[in-house]
Amino acid sequence: MRYRAQKPTSLAGLVSTVEDYARLCQMLLNGGTFNNRRILGRKTIEMMTRNQIGTADVWDRQDKFGLGFELITANSHYGDQATPGAYTWGGMYCSEFTIDPKEELIMLVFTNVQPYSYYSDFVRKFRMAVYQALE
Repeated sequence: MRYRAQKPTSLAGLVSTVEDYARLCQMLLNGGTFNNRRILGRKTIEMMTRNQIGTADVWDRQDKFGLGFELITANSHYGDQATPGAYTWGGMYCSEFTIDPKEELIMLVFTNVQPYSYYSDFVRKFRMAVYQALE
């Protein structure tokens, strides 16, 4: 892949390009490796994506939290929008990622708008469209 400069975007604390954020997500999906290089240990990724809150639920969604991610469960509020075992997190300016290891899929949404009252509906429809497109 040839590198070309991208306009930086902000996640209200993280400033990066969408391309670099996609690389980070790909490394997480790969279990800690990127371009055949180990960045994080496999066990570190497993710990990050394991339930760290026991029987407590995330908000009213019946999801769980790992270390830095919301973990989507079988009883998730997301329902038909994501596979149980996928994990997600969002940023301040309507930026969000979902990583689905079962489908080997990364979904990125970068709108860079705040506030955006229809953001949740937008992401919900985006996820549904992506999953419906899978064979």
